Amino acid sequence: MFGYLYNYFAGLDPLLSALRRLDAPTLLLCRGANPELVAKHAGGSVLVTSEPMSVSRLLPQAQFVVCHGSHQMTAQSLLAAKPLLMLPTQLEQFLIMRRAVRFGAGLGVDPAVPDADYGKALAELATPRFAAKAQEFAARYAAHDPEAALGTMIGRVEAALERRAA
Repeated sequence: MFGYLYNYFAGLDPLLSALRRLDAPTLLLCRGANPELVAKHAGGSVLVTSEPMSVSRLLPQAQFVVCHGSHQMTAQSLLAAKPLLMLPTQLEQFLIMRRAVRFGAGLGVDPAVPDADYGKALAELATPRFAAKAQEFAARYAAHDPEAALGTMIGRVEAALERRAA
């Protein structure tokens, strides 16, 4: 499992506990994580780090991804055919989470849910149906070229600026 979470995520401690109970190799990037919390969960199958890393190099090795549901992390994960457990902290992430959940490639936990059962969500995410939908997504967008998409966006912005200046 690979995770990328914010240090201020209120459910971080119970999530780490649920991950430890799974006893599956887990790498969690969490910049600025509370050292006491990191120490509490050290020594098991979960490694919490704040060191920068290449997500694109790690994703192929992951069975699934835990994140907040940012556009970038969600897109990278689904293009790598990895199902997601999304824990949104803001409206944009919540909306992205809803789309991925509706598609069937992930699960989400609403931040307003008290005492969320992360263990149950992680166990459910490990079922084959989520991986199949993530693979379907990856196959559908296999020809996606991020550089070409960026070029298209830049071209559209420049055209809009030129129209406005005229």
